[in-house]
Amino acid sequence: MITGVHGLADGRLLVVDGRRRAVLLVDWDSAAPVVVGARGDGPAHYLGPMRLFGVRGDTALLEDAELGRLLPVAQSGAVGAPELDRQVHPALWEDLMGLRGADSLGSAWLAGPVLEERPDGALPRDSTPVLRVDRRTGRADTVAMVRLAALDVVPAGGGAGSRFLFQPWRVQDDWAVGPDGRVAVARGDPYRMEWFLPSGERVQGPIVTYQPVPVTAADRERSRDGSREWPAVKPAFGYRGAGQWGAVLVDPAGRAWVHRLTAAGEPETRYDIFDEQGVHQGQVTLGAGVLVRGFDPRWIYTVRAVPGVGEYLGRVPFGIDR
Repeated sequence: MITGVHGLADGRLLVVDGRRRAVLLVDWDSAAPVVVGARGDGPAHYLGPMRLFGVRGDTALLEDAELGRLLPVAQSGAVGAPELDRQVHPALWEDLMGLRGADSLGSAWLAGPVLEERPDGALPRDSTPVLRVDRRTGRADTVAMVRLAALDVVPAGGGAGSRFLFQPWRVQDDWAVGPDGRVAVARGDPYRMEWFLPSGERVQGPIVTYQPVPVTAADRERSRDGSREWPAVKPAFGYRGAGQWGAVLVDPAGRAWVHRLTAAGEPETRYDIFDEQGVHQGQVTLGAGVLVRGFDPRWIYTVRAVPGVGEYLGRVPFGIDR
């Protein structure tokens, strides 16, 4: 599973192979990728590589989800000393949905908790903060609040308290951060784009109208859990499962991309494109099952899953008209 992609200025690519738990340096003109770094828990090693975030020039930050830290990776493939190590900043890694990005201004970006701890037990939250964390000091501040998809509280088996049941296609917000520290927040209801700037300014785009996609029998057949409650229609975008990428990305031109929910069996993947003012600019259409994993100024990097085989890495020329 390809979980991280970062394009380099010379045309090569850093790629995280989640199945092999390895970071690879890929040259499109060579058939054999080169392994970057080594597995281990030493200062310049990793155990659970997950995602890559471009921060300055060709330097990327590698998320090590197992050890709970960030590692700089240079164009040469050299791995640097860890930042925001969980052993130094344990509170930052507790009860958080996880790292969502990093920027060139020295910040990491994390999603806040989905549960609120109470004396009588945890309860689902209806919203959570977007947290900006200074990578040097570990100090965090809240930049925005985002709506969470509602969770149902149901009794656990054997009278052992409660469990939380996710119901498909509940309305929610989603977000991503660009290298310049601007945060793109896609609002679910009404559907629109908001930008939160490093200056503290908020830019709100106009409401986007769209034709809701009905939930069909084909959608319901994908779930074997009879306790699920199906809405009549899907929201514009939505949750795609634990550990998966969110619906929002930010490209090198400063535009936000939102992965739209489509009908079951739809032969195309669609992304809405929003400019820096939050104005909807159009759509990018890719092949069925093709998902965007990252960008550089020249290319859009994609993955396509083939059941029983794996994922294929691809690239298409950058541009919203393609």
